Amino acid sequence: MSDGVKRDINSLLENVPSDYAKYEDKWSETYSDKFSNILSDIDRDTLDVVCEFAGVDMAGGGIFSELVKKSKESVFLFTLYRFLNDKQLSARELAHKRGEQVTQGTEYRYVIERILDGDKNIVYQILLYSEWLDSNNKSRYNVRNTIPDDYEKRFEDNARGIQLSLSRGTRAQNFRYSNKGKLSFTESTIFAISRQTSDTEKLDVTGAQRRRDVRNVFLEVDIEAEQITIDTKSKGIRETLLTKIEEVFSILTAEADLVDDEDNVSRSRFEKEFARHDIDDDEEITLLNTEFRNTNVQPSLPISVSKKSAEREIRPVLSALSEEIINIELTNIRRFWFRCEGVDVRVTIEENVENGYLRLNSIIKTRSERKSSRIRKKFEDVFGIPLDKKIPLHWITKARADLISRMLKGVSYWGTRYIQDDELTDALVNDLSVLNRTEVNRTQCEGCERFYNRAHDDCPNCGNDLRIFDTSFELDLSTKGVRSYIREKAKSENLVYYGVKREKIYGNGYDFLQIGAGSDIVRVFLNTPDSNLTSGSADHLRKSIQPVLVVNPGTVIDESLIEEVTSEVLDLSEMIDRDLKGSLGNDYISQKVGRVARNTQQRITDNAVDAFKHIQEVCSNPEDHRGEEFEQDAFHILKQTVSSLEQWGTKRTGNQPDGFGELFFYKGDRNYFRSFAYDGKFTTSDELSMPTKEAATLSDYALRIYKSEEVQKSNTKFRNFVVITNAEPGNFGSVGAKKLNRMQSWDGVPVLMHSDFLLALHIGFNENSEAIRDNIHLFYEQFYKTLNGGKMYHQDIDKEFFVHVTKDDVEPLFESIDDKMEESGLDITELREFLEEDIIPV
Repeated sequence: MSDGVKRDINSLLENVPSDYAKYEDKWSETYSDKFSNILSDIDRDTLDVVCEFAGVDMAGGGIFSELVKKSKESVFLFTLYRFLNDKQLSARELAHKRGEQVTQGTEYRYVIERILDGDKNIVYQILLYSEWLDSNNKSRYNVRNTIPDDYEKRFEDNARGIQLSLSRGTRAQNFRYSNKGKLSFTESTIFAISRQTSDTEKLDVTGAQRRRDVRNVFLEVDIEAEQITIDTKSKGIRETLLTKIEEVFSILTAEADLVDDEDNVSRSRFEKEFARHDIDDDEEITLLNTEFRNTNVQPSLPISVSKKSAEREIRPVLSALSEEIINIELTNIRRFWFRCEGVDVRVTIEENVENGYLRLNSIIKTRSERKSSRIRKKFEDVFGIPLDKKIPLHWITKARADLISRMLKGVSYWGTRYIQDDELTDALVNDLSVLNRTEVNRTQCEGCERFYNRAHDDCPNCGNDLRIFDTSFELDLSTKGVRSYIREKAKSENLVYYGVKREKIYGNGYDFLQIGAGSDIVRVFLNTPDSNLTSGSADHLRKSIQPVLVVNPGTVIDESLIEEVTSEVLDLSEMIDRDLKGSLGNDYISQKVGRVARNTQQRITDNAVDAFKHIQEVCSNPEDHRGEEFEQDAFHILKQTVSSLEQWGTKRTGNQPDGFGELFFYKGDRNYFRSFAYDGKFTTSDELSMPTKEAATLSDYALRIYKSEEVQKSNTKFRNFVVITNAEPGNFGSVGAKKLNRMQSWDGVPVLMHSDFLLALHIGFNENSEAIRDNIHLFYEQFYKTLNGGKMYHQDIDKEFFVHVTKDDVEPLFESIDDKMEESGLDITELREFLEEDIIPV
């Protein structure tokens, strides 16, 4: 062996898993002969570089004997040969990306030549690149501005900060980067961040059979494509690294796997190609297996058609089954396998409804990036749909209502990429005004490289010029616009719009549009993330039997809550889609409002009948019952006559009366909104004996009602505070009424309502329910006058004044209504018989 350059063999194999030590230990008895066989098979050019590396003079004799002698160089050369056995493709692909041509069979010579040229990291970098090729976890991002020219220096200068960010931002530890992990190519650079270090021997806590995921994290920066690629299975690591790299490089990124031109997607060509029966022998793609979600025959079941084991084309079979058994549609295919260029490919179809895209996720069984790229292109050319690209879902399904639903949820700056429908956006923003559009210009300072979303003349930080590198927009729901849209559509269907009523339930404020359908007023609630129904509010609305119609712009926390509040959902996206198509019809809202009103009215009637029976038992035997029963029965009876009545109690913080109701009527061209609060006072005594403390509570209730949003933010006038009791007045005038009348902020009228008034009211109302509902405004006017002592207004009332309503006031109430009705009158025969029986419990 001639004198050669002494090489540090250990540094060439640093961080490379190998059996060098084993080969060296058993070289003479085992591995020298194996190395001799290798030398016999290699060509002359390769033998030249082997001799040069080992320091053996080719001109001398006994070359093989010199090479197989035990030396560090010989053991390394044998180790390198064994190492490259399953990494020849990696070596060729690595050379290709560096602009070098390496043919199959020359990989061994190429690596030795690189080492002789001074590349000490080539073996480790082939190992890294082999891991890069093996991975199917690459996420690509387009750079929206410009990758800096000095990105390599920036990365290496900030390597420690990147490592710390990864360690702090994820559960993983032991991130390390060194110059050995930088793979430089002609158009890109790959940075490998190692996770091996001391963590390599640490077992996973989930079991001794599983090692922790300690593979490298890769970052590729591609200057030519203006993309960065991150390769890791961990979402947390990927997002943390992306955020840190954007900071270090002063770039902003967006996912690169979105198809932005509908012309590049052909669902019809895909389905036609899948069902094609005239298959030639020289087809570039062979379809081997397909799994369908459902069959056309009943019962519909998943089905798989496969000739994969026989490596036979299945499209003629699919064509024969397509008419009667199999529905060959893109959305009915779960996954399929095909072969191209001798490589098997598995494709799983992902339909992401929430984010609005469809993607054909492929696993191509080759480690060659060039071959993978060719296969993807051939598949797209033949089938008309690209692999591994996000396709806006509405391009495939043609279900525009789904797209509208997603837009109504609000679309971020980056999310607008999935819309790809300028005409629809314009209609929702400008024509219907249900969405707000905000233009966003992203600018970057040419000096300090900071980013800005807001408009500035120059950089607020350093004063340098700003340049716009990206423009887009954001969409958010226009609550005002949606209300206006619903209001106008309701009016076009001859429904009556009564304005907005605000209600506070358990600390949450809710705005309800009030729409009249005949004698009923249905509340319409716009369900948005800012005012979504909660379990508490739904429970309150259910108990209060509020007829709520939910306008759903695509955001429902819990669908079951909607069903619980005796409501229907008016799907705004479906309504708008029909409206834009011209197929909405002239009763779309009316049908839903009518169903809500009918369902609610039936429930109210059933509850009132039960309450009518039960309250008589409660009042006849007060010692055996509780006040809560009396209050609930009183609510159900009164609710049947006053549809707006609602239970309060504990629905909001602080002490509150039992309920609140509003009466709407009109006289001439003037509309009147008169509201009242009520509170139950159940007693076992014959007369009401109200303590001063309870009277103070009543005035506190009245003040809370007067200052509530329901009163202050609406057209209503809070005129009456009603105390419902089962006893005679007692000291109510001198204590309760006096306390209410002495209030400075509220000048309404106290009312004491006996429970026998409710019983008689129930009889009279149900005896004439249809006629009263047809004249509900007249009924509300006379009911208000009854509560108000027969007058519309009171002035300078006595301090102990109150209106006492009993069963004797019910007959005059219905007679006054009868006198004012223009058409058929009321029949109160049953009411009179009930009053004459004189068995009403007290």
